[in-house]
Amino acid sequence: MTVAVSADGLLHAAFRPLVPGGEWTPLLAIDPYTAVSPAGGATVITQGDTVMVFAVLPDGRVCRSDYTPERGWSPLMAG
Repeated sequence: MTVAVSADGLLHAAFRPLVPGGEWTPLLAIDPYTAVSPAGGATVITQGDTVMVFAVLPDGRVCRSDYTPERGWSPLMAG
């Protein structure tokens, strides 16, 4: 899995299966309505199929989004 901050400040994520020759999924916005600070980057933590992404909002607050295969990405939330 990879996460990147785009030029417009949105977090984007893509997944790849752990098999030789596995293809990456498209790089899609985690929360298309919430921009983050490009200077803060993003930190990813995974456990099994669950993913947490941490980033910094433009006002300096830390935010987080969770992913599960059943629910997809949650909106970015500060705190």
